[in-house]
Amino acid sequence: MSLYRPWLAALALLAVFWSQPVLAASKSSDEEIPVVRFIDLGPLSAAVLSRNRVRGLVTVQVTIEILKPEAAPEVQGKIPRVQAAWFNVYQRHIGQLSSLSERLDLETMIGDMRRASDIVIGKNAIRPLIQNVEYSRKRASVANH
Repeated sequence: MSLYRPWLAALALLAVFWSQPVLAASKSSDEEIPVVRFIDLGPLSAAVLSRNRVRGLVTVQVTIEILKPEAAPEVQGKIPRVQAAWFNVYQRHIGQLSSLSERLDLETMIGDMRRASDIVIGKNAIRPLIQNVEYSRKRASVANH
């Protein structure tokens, strides 16, 4: 059941975000600038492993920016596929870290996420936005023997 909570939260956020534009661009006198929409996907978390041990956790807050308003319905229907594609990219980048002292190459990761979303949705329809990156160390657990 806990596996479904992030998906349910994402769907609830999606419903709120689709009911009204989050940020509307101002209109110029000559042309109408399209409404920009954002969808918060929530955090992606992955473990940093070294020598088959969890050394810590990296959590990234990701938001979708819809660049093509006409693609909005398609994006809405393909959110799970976009999340899966981006999570695969994220896992691959986390897997390259051997400790929490190393940092993600966010520019490369965002480029890889963008290429993955181009495959799922179409070229230049959406863009990943990284809102926050958090590195946390694994706490040692004490076993009672």
